[in-house]
Amino acid sequence: MGGVVKKLVGGSTKKESSTQTSNNTQSSFLMNVPDYAKAVKNATGSIANINIPDYQLAGMPQEEQDALKGLMGGEDYSLYDNAQKYMSGQANNLIGQGTKNTTGATDILSKLQNLSQSDYQGMFDSEYNGDLVNSQIAQAKSEIQDTLLSNLHGIDQSASMSGNMGSSRAGVMGGVAIGQAAKAVGSATVQYQTAEEQAAQDRVMSYLNLKTSTAGQLATIGQNQLSTGLNAYGQGVNYGGQYIAGQLQNKSNSVNAGNIIRNYSQQQLDVDRQNSLINSSPSLARLAYANQTFLPIANLSQVSNGTATVSQNVSQPGMLGSLMSMGGMVAGYYGGGGSSVSTEQQGNNMMMGGVIGGMAGKAASLF
Repeated sequence: MGGVVKKLVGGSTKKESSTQTSNNTQSSFLMNVPDYAKAVKNATGSIANINIPDYQLAGMPQEEQDALKGLMGGEDYSLYDNAQKYMSGQANNLIGQGTKNTTGATDILSKLQNLSQSDYQGMFDSEYNGDLVNSQIAQAKSEIQDTLLSNLHGIDQSASMSGNMGSSRAGVMGGVAIGQAAKAVGSATVQYQTAEEQAAQDRVMSYLNLKTSTAGQLATIGQNQLSTGLNAYGQGVNYGGQYIAGQLQNKSNSVNAGNIIRNYSQQQLDVDRQNSLINSSPSLARLAYANQTFLPIANLSQVSNGTATVSQNVSQPGMLGSLMSMGGMVAGYYGGGGSSVSTEQQGNNMMMGGVIGGMAGKAASLF
């Protein structure tokens, strides 16, 4: 029931079919020339007489074969490997020696820096030569004693000769001589002790300065050895990198050379296979060779005929659409001014109203 109402008020579609026939013919104008057609016929009859030579592959030059063998064998990069090992060995030795020397220098300077007053006094005491001082003092005493005895003997002789032996004057002179001798002994003692103390202090300072200088030299030597060792290690790394790069290049060259040889061998296999196919079926080979010439001619001589049926749906307006279209024309006439406008304007107004009314009716048919 709903479909009938919709058809009455909203319209419907109707399928219409049509049949179309087309003919298309292609032909070669050359085949219409008798001489050309005769030549094609004669050529077709000569297919069995075609002599197809064997396929051949050009030989590989000896120089190329030698070059490929060289690439497959690779270059000798052992020099870089040996250089890397040598430089690495030298680097390890230098770095080890440098570390040992710098550590030794650090130990010396640390000990010198941590010397206490008692350590210094102990070093001074070990350097002070008391036996030498005592020997020198004893020698000086002996010499002063001999001089004193000589002076006293001279005083006694003078006093005896002058008749003043045992006088107070002689006694004073003897006392003075003895006092001078004692003073000389004391002076010599102080002199020898002071000299030895200064010498001992100088020896201690000379020893400390020598140790400090030695530590500085060891530190300098150690730093130079470390720097040289690190440079040698870097050079060894570079040589090692060149050796690895050379090995990779050898492998790459070997792969490329192998591809060339394999491709050449594959080409030879393809040639042998093609020759085997030709020898096993020479008629088929001749036909394939002749088709290179005849197939283009055959394609130009094809004829095609065809018939096609085309169907399409045509919209059919419903009652509601027709009524609304007619109402739109009336509304367009009166809404546009009626008879007060020109005839041409009246026609345009009615046509516009009909279009709008028809569109409204079609929209209503969707619900």
